[in-house]
Amino acid sequence: GSPTDVPEIYHDRSPINYVQNIKGNLLIIQGLRDPNVTKANVAAVEKKLEEHKIKYEKLVFDDEGHGVLREKNVKILLTRLAEFFETSL
Repeated sequence: GSPTDVPEIYHDRSPINYVQNIKGNLLIIQGLRDPNVTKANVAAVEKKLEEHKIKYEKLVFDDEGHGVLREKNVKILLTRLAEFFETSL
């Protein structure tokens, strides 16, 4: 069903309602051309993270969608992930 038909199911399955349970470091990766996870979606998550005083980092690609595909961006992503894991694990 739709969120209007079964709002409790959508609420229960939406990660934004569980950000307070995040432990450890968090890296948000977003492509601004993503039609599925929009800039507004990420802003809403960031707001919740800040409300719960959960630290996070963000890596944004202006020219990517729901996935990082361009070679130059893949290099940036892999470098950033290596740095993140090195300091987070």
